[in-house]
Amino acid sequence: MVNKFGDCSGDGTPGPQGKRGLQGETGASGPKGSKGEVGPEGPEGPEGPEGDPGNPLSILYRWFPTRVAEFVRETEECCYYFKERNDFIWNSEKPPKLIGLKSHAKSAKNAMNINPQIKMSRTKLPKGGYCLEFSNSLFEVKNVDIASSRPSYAILIITFKLDKYPTGTEYIVTTSINERAISLHGSNVQIWGTSSGEPLEFKYDEKEWNTIFIQWTNIGDNTGHVYYRSEHKTFSTRASKRAVRSTYIGALKNKSASFNGCIAALDLYEARSPPEEVFPEEIRNVLIEAHEDLVSEVKEKSVSST
Repeated sequence: MVNKFGDCSGDGTPGPQGKRGLQGETGASGPKGSKGEVGPEGPEGPEGPEGDPGNPLSILYRWFPTRVAEFVRETEECCYYFKERNDFIWNSEKPPKLIGLKSHAKSAKNAMNINPQIKMSRTKLPKGGYCLEFSNSLFEVKNVDIASSRPSYAILIITFKLDKYPTGTEYIVTTSINERAISLHGSNVQIWGTSSGEPLEFKYDEKEWNTIFIQWTNIGDNTGHVYYRSEHKTFSTRASKRAVRSTYIGALKNKSASFNGCIAALDLYEARSPPEEVFPEEIRNVLIEAHEDLVSEVKEKSVSST
């Protein structure tokens, strides 16, 4: 019961609870607190997997291709290219006769002309230097083998050009017993030294400069390799019967089957007991490019218009 002052008297029962009012608007955010202290360093995690080893040779190739080519060529059995007159060997006659090719390798294994002609022509190359025109000429390089010992492999890189396809077979490079050789027969290049006794053949262009890379392999499974432009062919190298200590350029040892064309460069490298059975790709590429650069056309500089 409620008196006149609104006070309760007695034990009346409370009335029902009223409805909850609407929520007010959220107030503005307070200022951002200061950054806490860095926690203690956690324990060291497990060691990650070992990464692939780097290839320092590829770095040298990309940055210093000319230096890499020069270094490799200095270590070869023999290396011939003709940037100046002194890269040929002349006798003391007047006029002098060309009697040899000077090797750029430190081994100084020069190629001596054993079938000298009255005149051998030199043709200037677009970027300077010369190529040597062969016609009934034969050069001998003594004490140079082409993978006759085991384990070993031999590399031959040669750049040549003709005026026309030969009607018969012409030998560019061969050994004294013709066990390893490169010859031309019509429109085919022939690589000799296969286990079948038959040459590995492929087409070439007689009016263009041709750079060919050959590896005869006398190690492991004897797989040989030939690279010509975009082509790559393999063959089984015939095991050598005996050591051959002379290599011939321009014809067979008996002076027959002469090569008639131009040679701009020739490299011969032999690796005895090599750590790998295949010549490194990076070095192969840099040597091929060195050959191709000798005979490439001079590119005209572009002139910008204003």
